[in-house]
Amino acid sequence: MARKKRYRRLIYCLLALDLLVMGYLGYRYLDRKIPQELHLVEGEEEKVERLFDSFWIKSEASIPASQGGSYTIQCSLFGVIPFKDVKVTTGSRENLWVSGEPVGLYMETQGVLIIDTGEIVGKDGTSYDPAKNIAQAGDYIVAFNDQRVTSKKELVEDIACCQGETATLSVIRHGEEIPICLEPVMGEDGCYKLGIWVRDNTQGIGTLTYVRENGDFGALGHGISDVDTGELLHIQDGALYQTEILGIQKGSKGSPGELSGIIRYQDSNRVGKISKNCSNGIYG
Repeated sequence: MARKKRYRRLIYCLLALDLLVMGYLGYRYLDRKIPQELHLVEGEEEKVERLFDSFWIKSEASIPASQGGSYTIQCSLFGVIPFKDVKVTTGSRENLWVSGEPVGLYMETQGVLIIDTGEIVGKDGTSYDPAKNIAQAGDYIVAFNDQRVTSKKELVEDIACCQGETATLSVIRHGEEIPICLEPVMGEDGCYKLGIWVRDNTQGIGTLTYVRENGDFGALGHGISDVDTGELLHIQDGALYQTEILGIQKGSKGSPGELSGIIRYQDSNRVGKISKNCSNGIYG
């Protein structure tokens, strides 16, 4: 009798374990089947109905895609247990021209980007580091003593005019504009410096991904980051230009490919305006 009881308990334990595994695998399957976000065009509301046409998954009454905009559908298991909220975004159908054409890129940063700080050998032969622990790589200088700054040239002129007096710089750091104070140091060459390395533009060659009917485009498929800071560049202005490809280096695992060529920055070669740089690419 004792052996039968132990055998029975073992069977019950194995059965309970099977049910737990089946429940977990079923949950994982449904979690993969039901997306977090669903994009539809007008007239495709039957996709929403098919997605939730299941004995296991129940949902509230859906809103027809023809209404446009976005809304959320709350899903539940057997209509009782909350499972997942699905965001449904609807819009009109449009045509895109798929490209892949090489283009030249030129972008100006939003302000002057600080890429690093460093020491300066002063007129007296002493080393100074006026920006240490004050300015940071990735800061964007947008004003100098309350005067807006848009380029390296303007920044250099403003530093020269202050004649060594402490200057207040407005910088954008992590999306917030803050003031920092730096005291210029006269270098060996007789020019005042702040001990910062800066950049105000970037250029290169990439590929055009698509063009919409209205002329809007997307390119690259990835954002443009600064080579020194690794941060995504905040751009103020930019343009696409025709380019002549001279060489192609094929990409491999762990090593991205590369296009090399010539960009002629003339108005006659300009083909588009860049207005946005984000993690998915550039747009304009």
